[in-house]
Amino acid sequence: MVTIPDWIKQSKQLTEAVIKDASLELAIEANKSRFKGGRMPIDTGFLTNSTKASIGSLPSGTSVAPDNYSQLEWDSGNVALTINGMEIGDKLYIGWTASYAQYMENRYMFARSATQKWPEIVNDSVSKMRQRFK
Repeated sequence: MVTIPDWIKQSKQLTEAVIKDASLELAIEANKSRFKGGRMPIDTGFLTNSTKASIGSLPSGTSVAPDNYSQLEWDSGNVALTINGMEIGDKLYIGWTASYAQYMENRYMFARSATQKWPEIVNDSVSKMRQRFK
């Protein structure tokens, strides 16, 4: 028999897990390469690797790629670490620090197209978490 306090605790854990999973999946979707079905343009990889997450304020970071920069694959680890530090009620910001990010967003709409998938991303996260929390 599940008590009300247990149910409340499980509900909070499930809610937090869904928020964190969906947030990371949103960032992953936004950074999905045009060569892999997404909208993110990839040349040197600096734009996608300038993705940062921050709790409570806009993210900051390097805006210009170092000479001969080449890291084509995005490592979501730093964004995942920030998301894992979130609590329910925190305001999460995900953005790109490359100086040309807004221009590329206007041209390719990688962030906008990902956010349009938010309901689907959340539904997928709910399904995943229900399986994990069984």
